[in-house]
Amino acid sequence: MLKRKKFKFYYHQQAFLRLSDGPKRKYPSGKKFLFWLGRGLYEVAYWVGYVLYEFSRLVKAFSVTDWRRTGKSLRQRFRKFSQARPAMNFTVFVIVLLLPLGLIEGFRLAAKAVDTQNKVLQFTAAGLEQFQKAKTDLGEQNFTAAGNSFALAERSFNTGRDELTQMGSMLGGLVNLAPVKHQADLLVQTAQQAASVGSEFSAFAEQMNQLQITPAGFAVTGNAQFPELMDRMEASVAKISRGISLIENNLQNIDPNSLPAGYRESYVEKAGSFAELAKNFQNLKSLFELFRLTFSGQNRILVVLENNNELRPTGGFVGSFASLNVKDGNISTLKVDSIYALDGQLQDNIAPPQPVLNVNNRWYMRDANWFADFPDSARKLSAFYEKEGGETPDIIIALTPNLIIDLLRLTGPVDMPKYNVTLTPDNFVELTQVVSSEYATMPENKPKQILADLVPVLFDRLAKLQPEQKPQFLEALQKNLNEKQILLYSRNEPLQNLYQSFNWSGHILDTDRDYLSVVGANLGATKSDLYVDQSMKLVTDIAPDGTITNHLTITRHNKLPLLDQTFNNSFIRVLVPAGSKLLENQGFDYKVLDMQKPLDQKTDDEVMAWEKGAVRDLVSGTTIGSESGKTFFGNWQKLDGGQTRDINLVYQLPFKLKDIDRYSLLLQKQPGAQNQNFTQEVHFDNRRLEWSNFQPQDLTADSYSQTLELNRDQVLGAVFVRR
Repeated sequence: MLKRKKFKFYYHQQAFLRLSDGPKRKYPSGKKFLFWLGRGLYEVAYWVGYVLYEFSRLVKAFSVTDWRRTGKSLRQRFRKFSQARPAMNFTVFVIVLLLPLGLIEGFRLAAKAVDTQNKVLQFTAAGLEQFQKAKTDLGEQNFTAAGNSFALAERSFNTGRDELTQMGSMLGGLVNLAPVKHQADLLVQTAQQAASVGSEFSAFAEQMNQLQITPAGFAVTGNAQFPELMDRMEASVAKISRGISLIENNLQNIDPNSLPAGYRESYVEKAGSFAELAKNFQNLKSLFELFRLTFSGQNRILVVLENNNELRPTGGFVGSFASLNVKDGNISTLKVDSIYALDGQLQDNIAPPQPVLNVNNRWYMRDANWFADFPDSARKLSAFYEKEGGETPDIIIALTPNLIIDLLRLTGPVDMPKYNVTLTPDNFVELTQVVSSEYATMPENKPKQILADLVPVLFDRLAKLQPEQKPQFLEALQKNLNEKQILLYSRNEPLQNLYQSFNWSGHILDTDRDYLSVVGANLGATKSDLYVDQSMKLVTDIAPDGTITNHLTITRHNKLPLLDQTFNNSFIRVLVPAGSKLLENQGFDYKVLDMQKPLDQKTDDEVMAWEKGAVRDLVSGTTIGSESGKTFFGNWQKLDGGQTRDINLVYQLPFKLKDIDRYSLLLQKQPGAQNQNFTQEVHFDNRRLEWSNFQPQDLTADSYSQTLELNRDQVLGAVFVRR
């Protein structure tokens, strides 16, 4: 044993000295490199040889003669072999023997994997490009083009899937050990789901094209019936929704850093586009569900035609109504009539809200849309409709003339030879509301009959729109819904929730911050609101202690000439956060109304709740009350033709800002009202503006302003930090 150790040491020392030629010798840089290269090769050769020597010695120890020894001796030999040093030597030998082969095969497989990965990424990028196109098509409501884009995406993803499947078969289970394999699997799953989504969306687009507008409602081309088509479309929507959810989940789990640098930026961009596409599809899904619940089965629909030239809280004076029964998309019955025909059948003598006494001492359906929250007014309209002989409606739609005017701009003038007139966007209001002197001599029921006869003609014109005009029809419909020229209410809770989710229900929104909605009710029996320009300016002062005080100015200008019937007499409510304190008010007119209620007159519970707890300022006559979870300040203003007047209110909000806090203003547009300019100035002493969801105008160290067109509900939000 001693000889072996001495021999090993001597061999190792002599070999090293021969290579180094002594430790003190100096070499040029080139020879120095050769020296270290030689030394490295020597070390590798020595240890390989040493391992082989030790291993051969162990094999010799287990020669045939050893097997003849006792079992105890055999166990001792095995324990000796299992000791750390021999086992390590054997392991090193195996690794040294197999490492070159493993490296060569690994390089070959890695090269193939990189090549396949690049191909898959190319096809994936092409597919995501088509998803981007599909997103644009969906935004433009061009569903057929969106289906084609999905089909092209399916082809790209399928090609990439085939490439990856082929690579997986060649590599077998070994590739599963690589982290990249997990990312590749996610891409494969994404491709498969994208193919399914593309196929289903193409089917959905084809099904949608089978729906046609007709004078009698909606018809289905081909052999399918309306309920069958709705079921197929619902199934397609469900499959598409599930597929998109899986794709979104996969995209979230794919690490862009695992992709080649040339693809990362494109992948992140396209993945973001797909997220937008998925959001658009969710809107489409909700719209389809809304359509299905509205027109499937049998529904009784009450349409109240509100004249926004005589503004009321939910859009305008209810001068006409339409009742229709819809069964599986078809209008089975349609009746259009004057509201006075119904109100004449009311037996109950009900006391109206106090301001309505200015025009009527009894409450009828024509004045039932009194509450600013449309669901509250819709339920009251329904109750009066039942009292006046109508069947309980399942759906109530409030509609101003704005929608029909926009549709006439799309279809062009509509000839009505029976009445010897041609309806255009310019004369529609005059013909149907009997305002101008030109049509003032028409019989009272004739304008209402024009509406009844117009509906099937207008539907027929819409059915004949060119393909490029259909998106314009949907845009006109969406515009009027967003601008609250159309309000929707349903007794069916799921359908009502959908109306509310799109903010088409006209409900008063909740917020724990600042709120403002100005709601006018023309109670002067004149049609003048379309000629009244209104603008608002809100100056918000945030004191050092966080107290917030609002200074609101409402400017109103009557563009009509000064004549006997051109004035505008309105009861104006300003809805603000609950608990706000009125400090000052100017610009209103003090009005005294007869509050004597006849002995036989009934009191409505909702009206009693609205009036209960309301107080009236003795000096200005301003009423301070509660409605829909808000505080309101209400009073009168008469605006003569050619006159401009301001209403000024100062009120303190019921909350304070903390050192780091958010301030937001929720603005709600009155249904039926014209678009108006709104300006807010915010002054914030001892604070700085940290963030806002808009681009502030005239920004200074302690103030900013913001001007916008109030054409829909909007939120202005900011975060302030105390300095």
